[in-house]
Amino acid sequence: MKIVSLDLEFNQLNNQPKIIEIGLTIGDLNSLSIIDKKSILVNPEEGITEYIATLTGITDYTVKDAPTIAQAYIIMKEYLVRYGVAKQPIVWGAGDVSMIKSVIADEQSPFGYTEMNVKNIVQSILTARGMPTQGGLAKSMTRFGLRFMGRKHRAIDDSYNTMVLYFKLLQMLRKV
Repeated sequence: MKIVSLDLEFNQLNNQPKIIEIGLTIGDLNSLSIIDKKSILVNPEEGITEYIATLTGITDYTVKDAPTIAQAYIIMKEYLVRYGVAKQPIVWGAGDVSMIKSVIADEQSPFGYTEMNVKNIVQSILTARGMPTQGGLAKSMTRFGLRFMGRKHRAIDDSYNTMVLYFKLLQMLRKV
């Protein structure tokens, strides 16, 4: 069975978030291995704020020839259908699936009604161990003996690392 880890990056102009990158990582639940990953840059049809450009490395120049969100959605959907992934994506935090669904109305959405929030799982484990639960993805990975790969706040890297952490948690559960 194949699953997808989804992450989005947003431009934050006038408190109206617009998607600027869709990060997808495909994993196999049987072998707990990563099969593929994909970044889809999105032209938000507005200027990228300086803060977001510094945080993500995504600039106006980076997205000037990128597809619109509607075009990017089609690319994403075709990619997910090709791999036949489960409708419940893996995410770090919540809201990315609902954000895509709020932007694109699609009765044939590749996503179902729920998502597997890895951040909640990590916080539950840390709470059970009496450890502090604050921290982002990279810090959480360190707590489980993993190293964050790539650039923080890039959707492709965040989706990849979320999948790596999820697989680590599944390995731990398989030993119970």
